Amino acid sequence: MLLSQPRPLLGARGGGGNELVGKKMVVPAAPAMLSGSMETCLPTWLVLFFALFALHMLCYTVVTAPSWKGSSLSASPHLAAHFLPQLVGFAVIAFNGGGAWFTGMPATEPPIDVYLQHGEHVSCLMIAFQLYELAACIPAKRLRGASYEMVGHHVITLLLSTLAYKYQAYHYWAPCFMGVAEISSVPLALVDFFKQFPTLKAKFASLNEIARNVFAVAFLACRGVYWPYSSVLFFRTSMAALAKGPSAVIFPVGVIYTFCVCNVLMTCLQWYWTFLILKTLVLKLKGDERHKEQ
Repeated sequence: MLLSQPRPLLGARGGGGNELVGKKMVVPAAPAMLSGSMETCLPTWLVLFFALFALHMLCYTVVTAPSWKGSSLSASPHLAAHFLPQLVGFAVIAFNGGGAWFTGMPATEPPIDVYLQHGEHVSCLMIAFQLYELAACIPAKRLRGASYEMVGHHVITLLLSTLAYKYQAYHYWAPCFMGVAEISSVPLALVDFFKQFPTLKAKFASLNEIARNVFAVAFLACRGVYWPYSSVLFFRTSMAALAKGPSAVIFPVGVIYTFCVCNVLMTCLQWYWTFLILKTLVLKLKGDERHKEQ
């Protein structure tokens, strides 16, 4: 199978179960329709969700112990317990998804319904993580966002990761949008933690400032620039698939429309966050101390 459309990364190597033969890529046969096991008694995504939940409960138990009484963490135990599972989730998805995107994906883009192990893997991880994040939002208004934007973000990401996992859709793009994007989220976990606990923020001011700077640079690169760039190529692929008609893919054509609409919504959200970061950077360059509160 000769694939013509290049991926948006130079120097990529074949991987994820695919082999390069000369200038052609040999893609293994896709499983019959469903790749991800969503119906089994204990699917992987459910096990991972319970693992994150168990870690949360362990942290909650620790910060509510008598020895922590009177500390800032014990005053908001749910937010304190949320930090470590969130950090672990971000790191695992960034490592698996981002690492696969840069080193383990096919050299050229396969059709949107081709099975890729890395795409299925990162989708499975994301399902578990977004389920945990949604559960964590229930008792904590701060985690839901001022306008419930974080709830919307979690719902859309959960929807797309479920579709990718269940219907074997966009396995090629899953590591990009679900993995590379989360690279910037690793330092974000620390930034949010210090925002939630001002006394620790003041105590570890240098660490907080380093995390903020790393997050700003990583976010602007991964989400402010690379996300919309990848979205252009994603839409080009999607429109080409739609032009071929419903019979061109093994899943319902509505899945393609869902991904396209959600991509527009998520891209707008990335630009909104990018605007806030740039606004904070301008304040910092002007010497305005208000940037520390952003």
